[in-house]
Amino acid sequence: MGDPHPFRAAWKDFLGNAAIHARSATLFARLITNGVDHGVHCFYVPVRDADGELLPGVSSEDDGEKGGLNGIDNGRLAFDHVRIPRTNLLNRYGDVAPDGTYTSPIESPGRRFFTMLGTLVQGRVSLDGSAIRASQLALHIAITYATQRRQFSAADPTQETVLMDYQAHLHRLLPKLAATYAGAFAHEQLLQAFDDVFSGRADDPESREDLETLAATLKPTSTRLALDTLQECREACGGAGFMAENQLVGLHQDLDVYATFEGDNTVLLQLVAKRLLSDYTSELSSVDRAGIGRFIAQRAEVLAKRHTPGHASARASLTAATPDAPSTPCARRSSRRRCSPTVPGSRSRRSPSPCVGRRR
Repeated sequence: MGDPHPFRAAWKDFLGNAAIHARSATLFARLITNGVDHGVHCFYVPVRDADGELLPGVSSEDDGEKGGLNGIDNGRLAFDHVRIPRTNLLNRYGDVAPDGTYTSPIESPGRRFFTMLGTLVQGRVSLDGSAIRASQLALHIAITYATQRRQFSAADPTQETVLMDYQAHLHRLLPKLAATYAGAFAHEQLLQAFDDVFSGRADDPESREDLETLAATLKPTSTRLALDTLQECREACGGAGFMAENQLVGLHQDLDVYATFEGDNTVLLQLVAKRLLSDYTSELSSVDRAGIGRFIAQRAEVLAKRHTPGHASARASLTAATPDAPSTPCARRSSRRRCSPTVPGSRSRRSPSPCVGRRR
């Protein structure tokens, strides 16, 4: 495996322990047998011997100083005609017999590839938890500072006001605090789903897909929240927040790369969007054109209630616009029930139809 003469762009960067300590690696590479390309598979590849010396065909370099996380040994690897035994193929989702015959329990190459990538979900779960902890620490620092730091006098000319008594300061920190609480609760749900799958209690294709979708949702959400929270807390502490000993600047530097590694945040959210659209397509496939129109009107009504003060008039207008629309599964439910789309990753066991009845 490997290019005959690896050029610079063919090296893989930011591999943990690659520069000095790693003895082996799990490597994703194309599997070609009997002239047929079966797509990307995962292989176990030794890279150093027991004395720490690189094996033939393996090249390694240190990544050098980074913007953060400099306590981690990150390096780059390249392979030049490296050979490994057939048995080094991690063959849960595809195997090769001694005669080169390929077999897999998953027929679709695309689905097989994304199933194998699903094993990377562990890293995203870890990053979600780390990002939430960073937000909690930053808020603890900033709120503690704001409850002790006094600035400007108010009614009492002899007593200055603490920063947390100013509405503007509250508006800077409390929404971040609330979002961090929500992120912590969501992370507990992610850990439960992760344990269900990897303990074997719920290790089925649908549960794995649900876990991957939830991780792809929370990792970009929590890492973006952490970066925004760290910056807001740093500014809320004024010049003291820029002091290295107060940790906020260092935390921001360490968390900066969280937005891109273990899956770029933008790409992960696109995966979530694809899953949502697939769910909508599946659930609306049996609804006729008039039913789809009514479904859209009902969704618009929900959005109007959430985002506009005059939601009562918006509801009246939407109702008047579709007075004679044919009945849909949503319309056949009680008028006291609300129709909402299925939460991603919950379409079969918990929500078999696009209508989720919930009494107001």
